[in-house]
Amino acid sequence: MRTKQPTKSGHGNEPRKTLQDVARVAGVHYTTVSRSLRGDPQIAAKTRERVRKIAAKMGYEPDPMLQALARYRMREHTDSFHGTLAWLINIPKESDTYKKTRRADFNTANEWASHKGYRFETFNLADPDLTPERIFKIMASRGIRGILLPPQRKPETRLDLDFSGFSVVTIGNTLETPDLHRVSPAQFDNAHLLSKHLLETPGLRVGLYLPGLIDRRTNGRISAAFWRAQQDIPPEKRIPIHLPEDYDEADFRAWMTRHPMDVLIATPQPSIEWLGRMNLRIPEDIRVASPTGNIEKETSFWIEEEWDEIYRSAVDFLISQIERNLTGEPDTPRRITIRGTLMTRREIS
Repeated sequence: MRTKQPTKSGHGNEPRKTLQDVARVAGVHYTTVSRSLRGDPQIAAKTRERVRKIAAKMGYEPDPMLQALARYRMREHTDSFHGTLAWLINIPKESDTYKKTRRADFNTANEWASHKGYRFETFNLADPDLTPERIFKIMASRGIRGILLPPQRKPETRLDLDFSGFSVVTIGNTLETPDLHRVSPAQFDNAHLLSKHLLETPGLRVGLYLPGLIDRRTNGRISAAFWRAQQDIPPEKRIPIHLPEDYDEADFRAWMTRHPMDVLIATPQPSIEWLGRMNLRIPEDIRVASPTGNIEKETSFWIEEEWDEIYRSAVDFLISQIERNLTGEPDTPRRITIRGTLMTRREIS
């Protein structure tokens, strides 16, 4: 019987280190390792640098055969050109958000679209030189049939737009109206996975602090998931969920004083800074958990949201609508949600 031999790295007889090996040591998802090593600007600079150092210390080297296979597959699966798709944003050019907009997300979507024979062109609804009506006329004149809307800057956004004649998909849950087909992180499932893991760990007291602005951005999915997970533990062990309207350090201190805990589920900043001013050491006195992929080096638990897969799925969904000639605001909006991965911090020794 044949047995599979470990791949050699070329350094003696040691097995080749893989992305998964680096990810386990770094305490991140393997896609985060891959994107960090590629210099993806969507990954925090501190994370990219930490992952690079860990990979170097472990002696990680890309597998040249896998790289060659990836290049071959890219060539083989690139179809002939079918047309242009619209990447429709709504960001004033003078804003910081525009300057550091999620270029990596555009690149992911555009690269995936190119495999299907399409490319994206950006249109900005906030462009003072163009009205939305003018933008739509330009798209129609260029034969653009599909529109992808990335997440809006603010929750509960309403856009008074007529999508007649276009297939359209939006990403995330920040666009309230019109009600379109959408692809998003599985925010309830993700937050429930994190909450249940922590709440069912013996001896851990767990609290959730989330400003209303952030909670509304997910349509209450994070707070609802935490509340549901709390129902499976005794009432006396439940710490009341705290959802202030906005970030308020004095209010945060008062809540933390009333409810001592071992793990705080919150957006890492400014919570980490506030905990430091309360003389609470992380992770010795308290650990911090993030229900989204926004993490800092002090974060002990978090959900790695699969944004690359979200954007690829959105492109596939949009192209399927074009191929079926389904246009305009749908009578029955469909939802595709992509579940993330629960991550736990493990530092390299």
